Amino acid sequence: MEAKAHVGEIESKCGATHPVSQQKIHLALEKTGRGFDSQSEPVENWLEPYYQYANRLAVLYFLMKECDPAVNVHLLFIYFYGENRENAICPRNEQEWLPKLQEMNARLGVNKDCESAQRVHSLLVLWDLAWYWTQVVALLPVCAETAPTDGGHHGDSQRAMRIILF
Repeated sequence: MEAKAHVGEIESKCGATHPVSQQKIHLALEKTGRGFDSQSEPVENWLEPYYQYANRLAVLYFLMKECDPAVNVHLLFIYFYGENRENAICPRNEQEWLPKLQEMNARLGVNKDCESAQRVHSLLVLWDLAWYWTQVVALLPVCAETAPTDGGHHGDSQRAMRIILF
């Protein structure tokens, strides 16, 4: 599950600098792209400007196709609208999120009808209800949690991810 409240949160690029890391990421994203029927799109489109999203799709693909036994998993993105944040583009309603989300999937060339994409879900929620959603998520069983990659700053939600099975 991943949650975003403003447009800037969905934009990111791969920060790997070591050639071995870059190669591993490149290969993983190529596999993931094929798994989402995106062979025609160059893998560089997956490295920016929506790398974080691409990375989440790669984790989903890995759990579904690379693990033995395969994990029956879904990925949920929650997009909040109606937040008021200074210096951020916060969609005021569901319709303001849709073009940006469509652009993100088009950039990656994700075929929304393929089997893998059928396990990716988006939920658009009014910001005023955000607190309730945090309470619901806190009750879900956590299967795994990745370590933050920001040098140990556990408060950086952009770099840590919870894998929740339900």
